[in-house]
Amino acid sequence: MHLSYIKPHWPYIAPGPYHQLFQDVELTSAIRSQNEFKNPHPIYDALTKIRVSRAFSKKEVRDRVLPTYLGLVKQLDDQLGRLFQFMEDHGSYDQTLIVFTSDHGDYLGDHWLGEKDCFHEPSVKIPVIIRDPSSKANSSRGLRSTAIVESVDLIPTFIEALGGTFPDHILEGQSLKPMLHSEPTKSVREYAISEYDYSVAPISSLLNSDPRKARIYMVATKRWKYIYTPRYRPVLFDLQEDHMELKALELKGCLVYG
Repeated sequence: MHLSYIKPHWPYIAPGPYHQLFQDVELTSAIRSQNEFKNPHPIYDALTKIRVSRAFSKKEVRDRVLPTYLGLVKQLDDQLGRLFQFMEDHGSYDQTLIVFTSDHGDYLGDHWLGEKDCFHEPSVKIPVIIRDPSSKANSSRGLRSTAIVESVDLIPTFIEALGGTFPDHILEGQSLKPMLHSEPTKSVREYAISEYDYSVAPISSLLNSDPRKARIYMVATKRWKYIYTPRYRPVLFDLQEDHMELKALELKGCLVYG
């Protein structure tokens, strides 16, 4: 069974009582720096100019939206609680592999951006929470892992959980079963890959982009994040020395194709 919830998501409107639950909480500061505007990458520069980014760059907008966003998270949490209680009442909870994840994060003002359209951690580092009812998963139960996984790893995980096999020349993902059953801290992959087609996004017109080259690509390990952008210079972040990604490293002498 697949359940897809739109919340938390724009237009950031929460019903009562969730819209007011977090109005008085102290909010964390946005992850951003004025230094990000010094010699900005053309694509990043264009992203900061679109409407949603200009809005979230204003402190008053962010301070208004974030409490509602937290309320939407709480609403989703409560509704999942109802679902799990129903499953327990009907005897299916302990027979079901449960995976909670998302397709992307939300900048919410981090890096002077809104929504999701770049590769900083607030956008691409999304949660994946797995509850495997099998007793073989007891060794990993309740643990938090920093292992690298991708969304494409879910289908192989489901197939293997059902006792099936999958052809690796057709499915690109890796089953997470080894992590769940024996080695919860060991990554099934060394790096994660992501890509984004901005040919129909607002920045495409700002950049006068060729639709065939209006794409950006990312490959990230636990330490390094490399972003390739056809037509423009590449971007590299050292996630160990600069975990907030506030200063892209200058790549000298690189050959850039495209």
